[in-house]
Parts: sequence; C-alpha cells; structure tokens
Amino acid sequence: MINGTAITGSEAINEIGLQALIGRQCVAISAIYADGSSQMVLGKIVRAEDCVIDEPDDSVFYVEYWSLDDWYVTGVAPDEQVMLLSEEAA
Repeated sequence: MINGTAITGSEAINEIGLQALIGRQCVAISAIYADGSSQMVLGKIVRAEDCVIDEPDDSVFYVEYWSLDDWYVTGVAPDEQVMLLSEEAA
C-alpha cells in the first residue's frame, strides 16, 4: 500500500533531514497557472548539485520528474506543500 504525508518543504527538512529525503518519491507542484490551477508531478527528490538549475531561487530541495520525453526539475519552496510517498505492506 502506498501512503502519502502532506508536508511543507521546510517541515520536511527540519523533521526528516535533507540526506534522508534524497531519493524519496513525492508529488509536487511543477506549475501554477493564472486561473489558479496547478500541474502536479510524481518524481523523486534529488541533490541540488546533481541538477542543472537555470535560475537559483529559495527552494529547499528539488524534485526530478519525467515528462514529454525528457527529465525536468522543479524546486520546492520552504512554504510549498509536497506529498511524500512511502510504501508499506498491506
């Protein structure tokens, strides 16, 4: 069974720690549109130094995901929510 925990970026860093987050699957927001809707992506948390980041921002960690035949990275801000996923035996 896959479980999810909603948590903000800064809560994840403070409660779990960046090293323990690396490689974890999560659902994150990759885009917010003018009408208020958002695009959600399923990806894994990666090390910032392993990414090519065009415009550095206040992201506390990054999520890598596959879309349109290529890999992309989206940053998670301190107050942005993500859904950390974990698998447990049913």
